Amino acid sequence: MELYSGIQYMPENVEELQQTKEHLKVSFESGSEPSDSGVIRQGMMETYCLQRHVINSGATLAEVKTEFLFLFHKDILLHHFTELIGHDPYESLVTAFHTKCSTLYAFLQNKLSTSKSQSLLDEIAEAVENDRKRAMLPGIVLMIMTFFKECVEDFFEVAEVIHITY
Repeated sequence: MELYSGIQYMPENVEELQQTKEHLKVSFESGSEPSDSGVIRQGMMETYCLQRHVINSGATLAEVKTEFLFLFHKDILLHHFTELIGHDPYESLVTAFHTKCSTLYAFLQNKLSTSKSQSLLDEIAEAVENDRKRAMLPGIVLMIMTFFKECVEDFFEVAEVIHITY
């Protein structure tokens, strides 16, 4: 599955892992939640090498999501991060936001030159000027997506909001 100095390493139980992956797809489609079942969490951990292979193959986020639906579920994503990195991702993100957001904004500001990018840059600048620094983060996420030519729909589920008044 992974290349090291031209040698490809494959787990011996690839067929079993493929079956686990398919079982996870069926569980997702039937509405199972990762918090409801240790089986789902275990299946995601067992198929990690397949996930890594798909991600490293250059697949788009939409393709990765098609293969590993639970990977985009908050509980599984945070658990994976904690297992791989060894610390809480939320704490890491908050720290990174405070220390790196301005640097990343400056970098992307220099690299992006389309009218869509300029609109994002203007909105972020306005938010920062109005003391809404937290508004910078979603703008930077959108700028990163633009930089890597990713579709918003691959990252965010767009839903219609219905307001009910009584």
